[in-house]
Amino acid sequence: MKIIFPQLKTITIKYCLGLSWFSSGSFALECPNLKEITLVGCPKMITFASTVSNELHNEIIGGEYSNILVKDASNVSAKPFFSNKVSLPLLKDLTIVDMGNLERIWDDQLEMNSFSKLKHLEVHSCVKLSNIFPLNMLERLQRLKNLQVMECASLEELFEHKFNEAEINTKFVFPQMTYLNLSMLPKLKSFYSGVHTTEWPLLKKLDVYGCDKVEIFASEYSSFHETRGQHPLFWINMGTFPCLEELRLESNGNMKEIWHGQLPEGYFKLKVLELINSPPLTVLPTYFFRSLSNLQNFVLSDASINEIFPYEEPGGDEKLEGARAQLSVLRLSKLHELTHFWKENFKPGAIFCNMRVLEVQDCGKLNVLVPSSVSFENLTTLEVS
Repeated sequence: MKIIFPQLKTITIKYCLGLSWFSSGSFALECPNLKEITLVGCPKMITFASTVSNELHNEIIGGEYSNILVKDASNVSAKPFFSNKVSLPLLKDLTIVDMGNLERIWDDQLEMNSFSKLKHLEVHSCVKLSNIFPLNMLERLQRLKNLQVMECASLEELFEHKFNEAEINTKFVFPQMTYLNLSMLPKLKSFYSGVHTTEWPLLKKLDVYGCDKVEIFASEYSSFHETRGQHPLFWINMGTFPCLEELRLESNGNMKEIWHGQLPEGYFKLKVLELINSPPLTVLPTYFFRSLSNLQNFVLSDASINEIFPYEEPGGDEKLEGARAQLSVLRLSKLHELTHFWKENFKPGAIFCNMRVLEVQDCGKLNVLVPSSVSFENLTTLEVS
């Protein structure tokens, strides 16, 4: 037997303080066309559909969703919020906010095709979650475009790694993802703690903010045995971020390396790079710029770095000149150890030929901005304070 709502597209439940679940009973719940679910201020809600009847609780039986918003459900049990008794084949948008006792979102075994159309997922302020997805959820995420995980104090990885699973190289591919935001996750260590690689063929923007356990942003998979037990956030190869244009790394208090290993020239298509409040970051290696041949906007703030453009080997400036010639916006602030942009024997070449905006703030040890030989042909904004 099933409870079916064939035409239901929108459900809104707000401030139902005694509501424990959306439906209950031994019947499966099927919502074949559901497009939107909004749940706000339901502190006793423990699951979307309970298989245990309870006459003492109010309940609502619902149908088809494609957008789910869950807020202020603080007394959620350890059971998965979505069980295998729920069918939501057209669900596109799912937002879960302020579910203080939620420990699992999905059952390991879901109804066939349920969540396979999911495009937007936001998980916010779920303090007991240690991960977001079971590993077998991957095949249902092929349409996912936007993933945001924020302020989940116990989250250690995005995909659950069970230690009894065989250690094989798991390949994660997200063919439609364009934006990934990982913010205020103080225990996050890695995307997946098992052996793996990831591919994000359409990802254009990536934010990693307030993830204090992350020590290395990315590392070549070929360097797997060289990281001395330090798991990077991402294991990467040549196909990992082919279209990434914007990367922001901010307030990741223990991040010592942006990436580990020698990446090929022009590896990233980055146009915008922001490195903010990363005190352990003390050097930008030469290959850093060789891998960023399309970089146009560079923001560097609150780091213990003493020079911006490194010079390591004879002739190295010629190799780097093309990579830096695209730079049009450079914003530097709170670099209290910065003494110079480059070493004395470095030739800046075309670094500033396309520069339009140059801002330098609170860099107390910087005596000379640039030598008089440097030309700013296209500079429109100069701010020094």
